[in-house]
Amino acid sequence: EAQGGGNPPVAAFSGSPTSGDAPLTVNFTDQSSNSPTSWSWDFGDGATSTAQNPRHQYSSAGTYTVELTASNSYGSDTETKVDYITVTEPGAAPVANFSGSPTSGDAPLTVNFTDQSSNNPTSWSWDFGDGATSTAQNPGHQYSSAGTYTVELTASNSYGSDTETKVDYITVTEPAQDAMHVSSIDVWRQSWWFFRRGAARITIVDQNNNPVSGATVYGNFTGPTSASRSGSTDSYGRVTLYSGYTWGASGEWCFEVTNVTKSGWTYDSAANDVTKACESGNVFKISKEEMFAGEEPPKVNRLFQNYPNPFNPVTRIGFALSENSHVNLSIYNVKGELVTTLVDRNLESGIHNFEWNARGVSSGVYFYRIRTEGFVQTRKMVLMR
Repeated sequence: EAQGGGNPPVAAFSGSPTSGDAPLTVNFTDQSSNSPTSWSWDFGDGATSTAQNPRHQYSSAGTYTVELTASNSYGSDTETKVDYITVTEPGAAPVANFSGSPTSGDAPLTVNFTDQSSNNPTSWSWDFGDGATSTAQNPGHQYSSAGTYTVELTASNSYGSDTETKVDYITVTEPAQDAMHVSSIDVWRQSWWFFRRGAARITIVDQNNNPVSGATVYGNFTGPTSASRSGSTDSYGRVTLYSGYTWGASGEWCFEVTNVTKSGWTYDSAANDVTKACESGNVFKISKEEMFAGEEPPKVNRLFQNYPNPFNPVTRIGFALSENSHVNLSIYNVKGELVTTLVDRNLESGIHNFEWNARGVSSGVYFYRIRTEGFVQTRKMVLMR
Protein backbone atom coordinates (compact mmCIF):
# COMPACT_ATOMS: atom_id res chain seq x y z
CA GLU A 1 0.00 0.00 0.00
CA ALA A 2 1.27 3.50 -0.91
CA GLN A 3 2.26 6.06 1.78
CA GLY A 4 -0.77 7.92 3.16
CA GLY A 5 -2.98 4.92 3.01
CA GLY A 6 -3.98 5.64 -0.55
CA ASN A 7 -5.91 8.76 0.51
CA PRO A 8 -5.76 12.17 -1.12
CA PRO A 9 -4.60 15.11 1.07
CA VAL A 10 -6.86 17.15 3.30
CA ALA A 11 -5.68 20.70 2.65
CA ALA A 12 -5.03 23.05 5.58
CA PHE A 13 -2.70 26.00 6.24
CA SER A 14 -1.98 29.01 8.40
CA GLY A 15 -0.41 32.43 7.81
CA SER A 16 1.41 34.85 10.08
CA PRO A 17 0.76 37.67 10.49
CA THR A 18 -2.75 37.91 9.11
CA SER A 19 -2.98 41.73 9.31
CA GLY A 20 -0.76 44.80 9.23
CA ASP A 21 0.27 47.84 7.26
CA ALA A 22 1.43 47.60 3.67
CA PRO A 23 3.85 46.33 2.61
CA LEU A 24 2.95 43.25 4.68
CA THR A 25 5.00 40.03 4.46
CA VAL A 26 3.11 36.87 5.46
CA ASN A 27 4.72 33.50 6.14
CA PHE A 28 2.37 30.68 5.07
CA THR A 29 2.67 27.16 6.56
CA ASP A 30 1.22 24.03 4.97
CA GLN A 31 -0.73 22.00 7.55
CA SER A 32 -2.32 19.53 5.13
CA SER A 33 -2.65 15.83 6.09
CA ASN A 34 -2.15 12.64 4.05
CA SER A 35 1.25 13.66 2.75
CA PRO A 36 0.67 15.98 -0.22
CA THR A 37 3.45 16.03 -2.74
CA SER A 38 2.56 19.28 -4.49
CA TRP A 39 1.02 22.58 -3.50
CA SER A 40 -0.69 25.36 -5.36
CA TRP A 41 -1.19 28.66 -3.57
CA ASP A 42 -3.36 31.59 -4.62
CA PHE A 43 -2.68 34.57 -2.40
CA GLY A 44 -5.70 36.54 -3.52
CA ASP A 45 -3.79 39.49 -5.01
CA GLY A 46 -3.01 37.76 -8.36
CA ALA A 47 0.17 36.10 -7.11
CA THR A 48 0.65 32.32 -6.78
CA SER A 49 3.25 29.85 -5.54
CA THR A 50 4.01 26.13 -5.66
CA ALA A 51 6.25 26.10 -2.60
CA GLN A 52 5.12 24.10 0.41
CA ASN A 53 5.65 26.95 2.89
CA PRO A 54 5.88 30.15 0.87
CA ARG A 55 6.51 33.73 1.98
CA HIS A 56 4.49 36.41 0.25
CA GLN A 57 4.50 40.22 0.41
CA TYR A 58 1.26 42.15 0.00
CA SER A 59 2.14 45.59 -1.33
CA SER A 60 -1.31 47.18 -1.36
CA ALA A 61 -3.97 47.73 1.25
CA GLY A 62 -6.96 45.39 0.98
CA THR A 63 -8.59 42.20 2.26
CA TYR A 64 -7.40 39.01 0.62
CA THR A 65 -8.82 35.48 0.31
CA VAL A 66 -6.11 32.81 0.34
CA GLU A 67 -6.48 29.37 -1.26
CA LEU A 68 -4.26 26.23 -1.02
CA THR A 69 -4.67 23.14 -3.18
CA ALA A 70 -2.68 20.20 -1.81
CA SER A 71 -2.20 17.12 -4.06
CA ASN A 72 -0.67 13.65 -4.13
CA SER A 73 -0.98 10.64 -6.45
CA TYR A 74 -4.39 9.79 -4.97
CA GLY A 75 -6.02 13.14 -5.55
CA SER A 76 -6.17 16.70 -4.29
CA ASP A 77 -8.04 18.97 -1.87
CA THR A 78 -8.49 22.73 -1.60
CA GLU A 79 -8.68 24.93 1.54
CA THR A 80 -10.08 28.42 1.03
CA LYS A 81 -9.89 31.09 3.77
CA VAL A 82 -12.09 34.03 2.83
CA ASP A 83 -10.80 37.52 3.75
CA TYR A 84 -7.95 35.88 5.61
CA ILE A 85 -5.35 38.60 5.18
CA THR A 86 -6.08 42.28 5.97
CA VAL A 87 -3.58 44.87 4.80
CA THR A 88 -3.99 48.51 5.86
CA GLU A 89 -2.45 51.72 4.59
CA PRO A 90 0.84 52.42 6.29
CA GLY A 91 0.61 54.73 9.32
CA ALA A 92 2.38 58.11 9.57
CA ALA A 93 4.32 59.87 12.28
CA PRO A 94 2.51 62.82 13.88
CA VAL A 95 2.85 66.37 12.65
CA ALA A 96 3.14 68.30 15.92
CA ASN A 97 1.16 71.47 16.49
CA PHE A 98 -0.42 73.25 19.44
CA SER A 99 -1.95 76.45 20.74
CA GLY A 100 -1.96 78.18 24.11
CA SER A 101 -4.39 80.59 25.69
CA PRO A 102 -3.73 83.23 26.81
CA THR A 103 -0.29 83.87 25.36
CA SER A 104 0.41 87.00 27.42
CA GLY A 105 -0.53 88.55 30.74
CA ASP A 106 0.66 89.48 34.19
CA ALA A 107 2.41 87.00 36.47
CA PRO A 108 1.31 84.57 37.75
CA LEU A 109 -0.10 83.59 34.35
CA THR A 110 -1.90 80.27 33.79
CA VAL A 111 -1.85 79.10 30.16
CA ASN A 112 -4.03 76.27 28.86
CA PHE A 113 -2.25 74.38 26.07
CA THR A 114 -4.16 72.41 23.43
CA ASP A 115 -2.60 69.64 21.31
CA GLN A 116 -3.45 70.18 17.62
CA SER A 117 -1.14 67.51 16.18
CA SER A 118 -2.28 65.38 13.26
CA ASN A 119 -1.84 61.64 12.52
CA ASN A 120 -3.04 60.44 15.93
CA PRO A 121 -0.15 60.85 18.35
CA THR A 122 -0.23 58.54 21.35
CA SER A 123 2.24 60.39 23.59
CA TRP A 124 3.20 64.00 24.20
CA SER A 125 6.22 65.71 25.71
CA TRP A 126 5.92 69.42 26.58
CA ASP A 127 8.70 71.84 27.49
CA PHE A 128 7.20 75.12 28.74
CA GLY A 129 10.44 77.08 28.55
CA ASP A 130 10.72 77.83 32.27
CA GLY A 131 12.19 74.47 33.28
CA ALA A 132 8.80 72.75 33.68
CA THR A 133 7.59 69.85 31.52
CA SER A 134 4.47 67.70 31.07
CA THR A 135 3.35 64.51 29.33
CA ALA A 136 -0.37 65.35 29.34
CA GLN A 137 -2.08 65.86 25.99
CA ASN A 138 -3.67 69.19 26.93
CA PRO A 139 -1.86 70.54 29.99
CA GLY A 140 -2.37 73.73 31.93
CA HIS A 141 0.74 75.49 33.18
CA GLN A 142 1.33 78.48 35.45
CA TYR A 143 4.19 80.86 34.74
CA SER A 144 5.16 82.48 38.02
CA SER A 145 7.82 84.93 36.82
CA ALA A 146 7.90 87.68 34.23
CA GLY A 147 9.71 86.77 31.02
CA THR A 148 9.35 85.55 27.45
CA TYR A 149 9.13 81.79 27.04
CA THR A 150 9.69 79.39 24.13
CA VAL A 151 7.33 76.39 24.19
CA GLU A 152 8.08 73.02 22.59
CA LEU A 153 5.82 70.01 21.97
CA THR A 154 7.04 66.60 20.78
CA ALA A 155 4.17 64.35 19.60
CA SER A 156 4.83 60.64 19.02
CA ASN A 157 3.18 57.41 17.88
CA SER A 158 4.44 54.01 16.75
CA TYR A 159 5.53 55.46 13.41
CA GLY A 160 7.73 58.22 14.78
CA SER A 161 7.67 61.66 16.35
CA ASP A 162 7.70 65.34 15.44
CA THR A 163 8.51 68.51 17.36
CA GLU A 164 6.87 71.92 17.11
CA THR A 165 8.78 74.86 18.67
CA LYS A 166 7.18 78.27 19.12
CA VAL A 167 9.86 80.80 19.94
CA ASP A 168 8.97 83.54 22.47
CA TYR A 169 5.39 82.27 22.41
CA ILE A 170 4.41 83.22 25.96
CA THR A 171 5.02 86.72 27.34
CA VAL A 172 4.59 87.21 31.08
CA THR A 173 4.77 90.71 32.52
CA GLU A 174 5.11 92.02 36.03
CA PRO A 175 1.71 92.82 37.50
CA ALA A 176 0.88 96.46 37.03
CA GLN A 177 1.33 98.42 40.23
CA ASP A 178 -0.97 101.17 41.29
CA ALA A 179 0.99 104.40 41.18
CA MET A 180 0.13 107.76 42.68
CA HIS A 181 1.51 111.28 42.51
CA VAL A 182 0.82 114.83 43.65
CA SER A 183 -1.69 116.57 41.41
CA SER A 184 -1.83 119.93 43.17
CA ILE A 185 -0.78 121.85 46.27
CA ASP A 186 -2.66 124.97 47.33
CA VAL A 187 -1.08 127.05 50.11
CA TRP A 188 -2.76 129.91 51.97
CA ARG A 189 -2.80 131.46 55.43
CA GLN A 190 -5.42 131.46 58.16
CA SER A 191 -5.93 134.15 60.81
CA TRP A 192 -7.20 134.03 64.39
CA TRP A 193 -7.04 137.34 66.18
CA PHE A 194 -3.41 138.41 65.69
CA PHE A 195 -2.19 134.90 65.05
CA ARG A 196 -1.44 133.40 61.64
CA ARG A 197 -0.73 129.92 60.37
CA GLY A 198 -0.06 128.30 57.03
CA ALA A 199 -2.44 125.83 55.41
CA ALA A 200 -1.75 123.45 52.53
CA ARG A 201 -4.27 121.32 50.63
CA ILE A 202 -2.60 118.46 48.78
CA THR A 203 -4.38 116.36 46.14
CA ILE A 204 -3.16 112.86 45.30
CA VAL A 205 -4.24 111.07 42.11
CA ASP A 206 -3.39 107.80 40.39
CA GLN A 207 -1.81 107.24 36.98
CA ASN A 208 -5.22 107.87 35.38
CA ASN A 209 -5.78 111.09 37.32
CA ASN A 210 -8.38 109.50 39.59
CA PRO A 211 -8.32 110.59 43.27
CA VAL A 212 -6.53 108.27 45.70
CA SER A 213 -8.09 107.97 49.14
CA GLY A 214 -6.33 106.64 52.23
CA ALA A 215 -2.86 107.79 51.13
CA THR A 216 -0.63 109.28 53.83
CA VAL A 217 1.05 112.50 52.75
CA TYR A 218 4.26 113.66 54.48
CA GLY A 219 5.75 117.11 54.07
CA ASN A 220 7.32 120.21 55.54
CA PHE A 221 6.13 123.77 56.06
CA THR A 222 8.69 126.56 55.73
CA GLY A 223 8.25 130.31 56.09
CA PRO A 224 7.11 132.28 59.14
CA THR A 225 7.04 128.94 60.97
CA SER A 226 8.48 125.55 60.07
CA ALA A 227 6.86 122.20 60.78
CA SER A 228 6.73 118.60 59.58
CA ARG A 229 3.21 117.32 59.05
CA SER A 230 1.39 114.26 57.72
CA GLY A 231 -2.21 113.28 57.07
CA SER A 232 -4.46 110.91 55.17
CA THR A 233 -6.35 111.78 51.98
CA ASP A 234 -10.16 111.70 51.82
CA SER A 235 -12.39 110.24 49.11
CA TYR A 236 -11.50 113.19 46.87
CA GLY A 237 -7.80 112.44 47.23
CA ARG A 238 -7.28 115.57 49.33
CA VAL A 239 -5.72 116.28 52.71
CA THR A 240 -5.29 119.66 54.40
CA LEU A 241 -2.31 120.20 56.71
CA TYR A 242 -1.49 123.16 58.94
CA SER A 243 1.62 124.79 60.34
CA GLY A 244 1.74 126.13 63.87
CA TYR A 245 0.31 129.54 64.76
CA THR A 246 2.62 132.53 65.06
CA TRP A 247 2.23 136.14 66.13
CA GLY A 248 2.44 138.06 62.93
CA ALA A 249 3.81 136.46 59.80
CA SER A 250 6.79 137.82 57.91
CA GLY A 251 7.22 136.21 54.51
CA GLU A 252 5.09 133.51 52.91
CA TRP A 253 4.41 129.93 53.85
CA CYS A 254 5.51 127.13 51.54
CA PHE A 255 4.81 123.42 51.73
CA GLU A 256 6.86 120.61 50.16
CA VAL A 257 5.73 116.97 49.89
CA THR A 258 8.50 114.60 50.99
CA ASN A 259 6.69 111.26 50.65
CA VAL A 260 3.33 109.63 49.96
CA THR A 261 2.55 106.10 51.17
CA LYS A 262 -0.28 103.63 50.79
CA SER A 263 -0.15 99.86 51.18
CA GLY A 264 0.25 98.15 47.82
CA TRP A 265 0.84 101.45 45.98
CA THR A 266 3.93 103.12 44.53
CA TYR A 267 4.64 106.82 44.97
CA ASP A 268 5.79 108.07 41.55
CA SER A 269 7.32 111.37 42.53
CA ALA A 270 8.63 111.92 39.00
CA ALA A 271 5.02 112.20 37.82
CA ASN A 272 4.20 114.96 40.29
CA ASP A 273 2.55 118.00 38.73
CA VAL A 274 4.05 119.93 41.63
CA THR A 275 6.10 118.91 44.67
CA LYS A 276 6.45 122.27 46.41
CA ALA A 277 4.10 125.26 46.49
CA CYS A 278 4.00 128.60 48.25
CA GLU A 279 1.26 131.12 48.84
CA SER A 280 2.38 132.84 45.64
CA GLY A 281 2.14 129.66 43.58
CA ASN A 282 3.90 126.45 42.65
CA VAL A 283 7.64 125.88 42.70
CA PHE A 284 9.26 123.55 40.16
CA LYS A 285 12.68 121.99 40.56
CA ILE A 286 12.83 120.26 37.16
CA SER A 287 11.04 120.74 33.88
CA LYS A 288 8.13 118.64 32.72
CA GLU A 289 10.24 117.49 29.78
CA GLU A 290 12.75 116.01 32.24
CA MET A 291 9.98 114.44 34.30
CA PHE A 292 8.56 112.65 31.28
CA ALA A 293 11.86 111.77 29.60
CA GLY A 294 11.58 108.41 27.87
CA GLU A 295 7.80 108.23 28.18
CA GLU A 296 6.78 108.20 24.52
CA PRO A 297 3.93 108.73 24.28
CA PRO A 298 2.80 109.79 27.79
CA LYS A 299 0.57 107.20 29.43
CA VAL A 300 -2.18 109.71 30.32
CA ASN A 301 -3.40 113.16 29.36
CA ARG A 302 -2.24 115.80 31.81
CA LEU A 303 -2.20 119.58 32.10
CA PHE A 304 0.90 120.91 33.90
CA GLN A 305 1.11 123.87 36.20
CA ASN A 306 2.36 126.94 34.35
CA TYR A 307 5.92 128.09 34.97
CA PRO A 308 6.87 130.51 36.32
CA ASN A 309 3.93 131.19 38.56
CA PRO A 310 3.35 133.98 39.55
CA PHE A 311 4.65 135.50 36.31
CA ASN A 312 5.15 138.85 34.60
CA PRO A 313 4.33 139.01 31.77
CA VAL A 314 5.33 135.68 30.13
CA THR A 315 4.62 132.17 31.37
CA ARG A 316 4.84 128.72 29.84
CA ILE A 317 1.96 126.23 29.82
CA GLY A 318 2.65 122.58 29.10
CA PHE A 319 0.55 119.47 28.71
CA ALA A 320 0.90 115.78 27.84
CA LEU A 321 -1.18 113.98 25.21
CA SER A 322 -1.40 110.19 25.28
CA GLU A 323 -2.68 110.11 21.69
CA ASN A 324 -3.20 112.35 18.69
CA SER A 325 -6.00 114.76 19.59
CA HIS A 326 -7.76 117.99 18.71
CA VAL A 327 -6.72 120.38 21.48
CA ASN A 328 -8.26 123.62 22.70
CA LEU A 329 -6.16 125.51 25.25
CA SER A 330 -7.79 128.73 26.43
CA ILE A 331 -7.33 131.29 29.21
CA TYR A 332 -10.17 132.79 31.26
CA ASN A 333 -10.46 135.51 33.90
CA VAL A 334 -12.05 135.02 37.32
CA LYS A 335 -15.46 135.88 35.81
CA GLY A 336 -15.17 132.98 33.39
CA GLU A 337 -14.72 135.31 30.42
CA LEU A 338 -12.44 134.15 27.61
CA VAL A 339 -9.20 136.14 27.53
CA THR A 340 -7.39 134.31 24.71
CA THR A 341 -7.08 130.95 22.99
CA LEU A 342 -3.53 129.64 22.70
CA VAL A 343 -4.27 126.42 20.79
CA ASP A 344 -7.21 125.15 18.75
CA ARG A 345 -5.97 122.46 16.37
CA ASN A 346 -4.91 118.83 16.02
CA LEU A 347 -1.68 117.86 17.84
CA GLU A 348 0.30 114.64 17.95
CA SER A 349 0.80 112.65 21.14
CA GLY A 350 3.65 113.80 23.36
CA ILE A 351 4.69 116.78 25.49
CA HIS A 352 3.70 120.25 24.25
CA ASN A 353 4.55 123.72 25.57
CA PHE A 354 3.09 127.11 24.69
CA GLU A 355 3.91 130.57 25.95
CA TRP A 356 1.40 133.20 26.98
CA ASN A 357 2.57 136.78 26.84
CA ALA A 358 0.18 138.70 29.08
CA ARG A 359 1.47 142.14 28.07
CA GLY A 360 -1.44 144.57 28.33
CA VAL A 361 -3.44 142.25 30.60
CA SER A 362 -4.30 143.33 34.14
CA SER A 363 -2.77 141.70 37.21
CA GLY A 364 -4.84 139.04 38.88
CA VAL A 365 -5.85 135.40 38.96
CA TYR A 366 -6.46 133.62 35.67
CA PHE A 367 -7.47 130.10 34.73
CA TYR A 368 -6.26 128.05 31.79
CA ARG A 369 -8.22 125.06 30.51
CA ILE A 370 -7.40 122.25 28.13
CA ARG A 371 -10.11 120.35 26.26
CA THR A 372 -9.68 117.22 24.17
CA GLU A 373 -12.12 114.47 23.36
CA GLY A 374 -12.90 112.89 26.72
CA PHE A 375 -10.48 115.07 28.75
CA VAL A 376 -10.86 118.48 30.41
CA GLN A 377 -8.58 119.99 33.04
CA THR A 378 -8.29 123.49 34.48
CA ARG A 379 -5.51 125.15 36.50
CA LYS A 380 -4.98 128.52 38.17
CA MET A 381 -2.18 131.02 37.60
CA VAL A 382 -1.32 134.48 38.95
CA LEU A 383 -0.18 137.47 36.92
CA MET A 384 1.67 139.95 39.14
CA ARG A 385 2.81 143.34 37.81
